[in-house]
Amino acid sequence: MNDLNSSKKSPNLEEVLSIAFKEIRELKDEVERLKSPSLMYRRPGADAHEKITDYLDDVDKRLKKLE
Repeated sequence: MNDLNSSKKSPNLEEVLSIAFKEIRELKDEVERLKSPSLMYRRPGADAHEKITDYLDDVDKRLKKLE
């Protein structure tokens, strides 16, 4: 009786390295994206999200007007 796995071709070293390098490139891209996060905030009652930096700039501007 044949083993079920014997009919499948096992990947060679080049294929394994190709897969590994592809995954490494994807991980490097993800790390680069994480270096400059874009945090989003939805104000109470608002439908859309906005960048947290835009929100904080707006709050700062409004507080300075109150002073």
